[in-house]
Amino acid sequence: MIKYVQCLRRHPDLSPAEFRKHWEEYKVLWQDLSDQLAAIRVSFSTTLAIEANDRIAMERGTAEPFDGLVETWAHDAHQLETRRAGPAAQEMQRRVFAKQHEFLDLPQCCFFFTADD
Repeated sequence: MIKYVQCLRRHPDLSPAEFRKHWEEYKVLWQDLSDQLAAIRVSFSTTLAIEANDRIAMERGTAEPFDGLVETWAHDAHQLETRRAGPAAQEMQRRVFAKQHEFLDLPQCCFFFTADD
């Protein structure tokens, strides 16, 4: 089992409310792409705007939390790569990438695969 993780930061020109609007649209696009890729599960999370998050970052000297987190599970990387090459998936990927450029601070985001231990 593998997981594709997206740690997302909003573009600095967007307010948290504007981020949420784009986020809702992004969730639909990502779910559609995940369906094309036959993902097992997708999870969308947004960071809570609470004092505890600020305190944790200050106490530990860490960066601010990400605005959103997307986790997508699949059986294996080969399955994803095979399905990614299809024309429908290619079109969905173009739409996802375009949306990412609209509302994310991409140099401050990270995207990576993990494996369950």
